[in-house]
Amino acid sequence: MDCKTTSRRLGAYLDGELPHAGAAAVEEHLRQCPRCTAELAELRALSHALNGLEGAAAPSGFAARVKQAALARQEVRRQPVMLYGAPRARAMNRVLMRVAACLVAVAGLWVGMSAGGSAFAGNGQASSDATQAAEQNEFDLQMASLSAAPPGSIAEAYLAFASYDETGGQGQ
Repeated sequence: MDCKTTSRRLGAYLDGELPHAGAAAVEEHLRQCPRCTAELAELRALSHALNGLEGAAAPSGFAARVKQAALARQEVRRQPVMLYGAPRARAMNRVLMRVAACLVAVAGLWVGMSAGGSAFAGNGQASSDATQAAEQNEFDLQMASLSAAPPGSIAEAYLAFASYDETGGQGQ
């Protein structure tokens, strides 16, 4: 056994906490190592000094107050946390929020279907022309935001491809 391992086990050896084989290994090392033997002597002297001290008396009622505080703290942990009211009210709020979200989604779909349906009502050619005009207007707005692109930039390359596609492969 080496000094480091023996040093870590000296306290347990002194208190009689090592199994027989462990205690025998420490004793074998102590017979050969004066440094660890000196460390054991220091630990024994410290132990005797500490055992000779009188213990401090706790104030009257100290144990009862500690126990009462521990029980009170334990009781606080058992109570449910009430951030937004009773747990049942919070559960109901979650259900209502989900129902409201579903209603908003359904209303959005209904509005979208209504708006889309009106574009296709009546003359098919008129709705197709209106759709193309809207798409052209959107394309023109996108191109206007990129028109001040510096030479050699990605925006300029995008404009070149977009204008090439717009003119049917003819370029501007």
